Amino acid sequence: MQVWEKLYAAATTSGLDSGTLGLDACGFAFSGGGALAVSVQEFFHGLGVPLTEGWGQSELVSAATCAPPDRIRAGTAGIALPGVAVRVAADGELLVRSGSRMVGYIGHHEDIGDGWVHTGDLGEIDEDGYVRILGRREEVFRLSHGYPVPVTRIESQLRANPLVNQACVIGPGRADLSALLVVGAPPDRWSHADLERIVAESNRHLPARERIARFAVLAGVWEPGRAEELTHTGKLRRGVIMSKHADLLQAMS
Repeated sequence: MQVWEKLYAAATTSGLDSGTLGLDACGFAFSGGGALAVSVQEFFHGLGVPLTEGWGQSELVSAATCAPPDRIRAGTAGIALPGVAVRVAADGELLVRSGSRMVGYIGHHEDIGDGWVHTGDLGEIDEDGYVRILGRREEVFRLSHGYPVPVTRIESQLRANPLVNQACVIGPGRADLSALLVVGAPPDRWSHADLERIVAESNRHLPARERIARFAVLAGVWEPGRAEELTHTGKLRRGVIMSKHADLLQAMS
């Protein structure tokens, strides 16, 4: 997912085309491992690169959903693959049944009952079977009026600009959203006005209730394995971030 974000950033800032990017002979491209910003996906479609987003888990052995190159819908993770069934539980969790699922963790075999694996991901399925991933249960929160916020997709949209190295969206129980941004350039290479434009452009691609109302910039750079805000695989440690920057977040509320 972040590979496509970086390619998008390079292409949009340097005016590169699919040939220059080495993608002119690409017949099918795939993104996984995290939410892909719609603007990134649509950009590559405009270059003639059929970029689709897929979804799956190690517990399912392989991908569970993906869109065929001629039936891609930006913002979704495609449709269930042959031999795979996907449905939404009453609480919004995505359940998967397939012949490739695991039987359990070593030493902790689980009773999978009727064969539906509880993925821990929240999502939606439209009338045509396309799956939209909201995110991990612990990474989807609700605003004060009940709207579920797919934070990872919003953060991907913010990171689509090369100036934004990391983004963490904040807002559980609030009326609107805030973001903490980590800038990937020296202070003399950007201004607050630059970031205002980036956030405004990101908001233009997002539904009204998923737009960032205010933001703050954090000093330093977050690197996996070094910054306490990130896991070794680069995922945000949201609890650490909210605790470490609690005063700033309170001031932004």
